[in-house]
Amino acid sequence: MQNNRERKQLVEITKDSLTYSATDLVGFLECQHLTGLERATLSGHLERPERTDLVLDRIAQRGQLHEQRFL
Repeated sequence: MQNNRERKQLVEITKDSLTYSATDLVGFLECQHLTGLERATLSGHLERPERTDLVLDRIAQRGQLHEQRFL
């Protein structure tokens, strides 16, 4: 199970450009400010906040187990 500290970066820096995941694009469509925050964490200007949410952790765990079984 991944908690917020173990979250993989969705936006990646490759050479001189950024590569966005599908999740990043959905995040941008929902909230353009989110994309700015993600870029600020990549550049080191911000740190991703840590939080403990047992329900969210359980949902993430179930999703990962589902993906392991079917993908």
